[in-house]
Amino acid sequence: MDTVLNWTNLGAPGTFVTKIYRGTAPLDRANLANPIATLSAGENTYTDTTTVRDTLYYYVFETIVGADKQSTPNIPIRAVPRKGPGPTGLLIGDFTYGYFGSMQSGELINTNDLRAAVGLTIGSVNQQGPIWHKWIRNGKVLYVPNGPLCGNISWKALYDLGLVYGVDGAGPSNAGANVNQSAKVTIGGEQFRVRLMTGFDDTLARYPVTPVSTEPTELWPNEWNDLIYPLSMYCPELQRMANVQQATVADLGMALTGVTVGSIVQERISAGNAVNSLLRGNTAANRTGIANRTHAAYNSATNGWWPVLELIEA
Repeated sequence: MDTVLNWTNLGAPGTFVTKIYRGTAPLDRANLANPIATLSAGENTYTDTTTVRDTLYYYVFETIVGADKQSTPNIPIRAVPRKGPGPTGLLIGDFTYGYFGSMQSGELINTNDLRAAVGLTIGSVNQQGPIWHKWIRNGKVLYVPNGPLCGNISWKALYDLGLVYGVDGAGPSNAGANVNQSAKVTIGGEQFRVRLMTGFDDTLARYPVTPVSTEPTELWPNEWNDLIYPLSMYCPELQRMANVQQATVADLGMALTGVTVGSIVQERISAGNAVNSLLRGNTAANRTGIANRTHAAYNSATNGWWPVLELIEA
């Protein structure tokens, strides 16, 4: 991850050189090894791009003016991410996969404001003021609402607005017409990507060949399993996190207007399939309903929009 270092220069630019040293234990200032950076244009900031999350580092700054050198004491800095709005301490898990807690829409964003920000004018609003759940997964801070925000939405409508993949580009080759999938929203000075969850495989390298309505048995990691399973009162077989709340399927909004089959996720049914998109969840009030995996025509406006907001840390 990136760790940004800032400092104040007392000399005029071009009159001194700054060398930055780093270690995972206090450095011997009398025997400094190779610097990680040498700056000579009066810079007062440096981004260390090779730090490891949650690691404690020790930095020494050495200022050189002619033949004179002066070094700072060891400065301890822990590499932690910007954690975004809402709770900042993990309630369960770790930075690989952890849960911070929930927050009201007034602390983040409500449905109508999010729709306006991304240009989504179609579909039916099912909840205007959702509760948002804050996660960290694979190093990314993610916010998911407590249920679909809208119904009567199709995969194609979301793709055409850049709301499927959350990447700077058109997405996988089976995405249809090439539309940049980089929809973003700014909330309280923080920027987020607005996209769909993965529902079968994080890498999008594997796709279900046929729809399966029973509980999935594959062990491939995906966001739906990790972000939605723990919100329900049920516990599907492949759930990796303890339940963080006890909501029924109805509580999670899967039975709301315009969500007749399930919620749209990123994947198609099979790689290159130009017809069907994958759906997760349905209206059955049991753990199989939460785990349900089925499909609908990619342009069928009968499904739920259950977005994820991904904090942009750079």
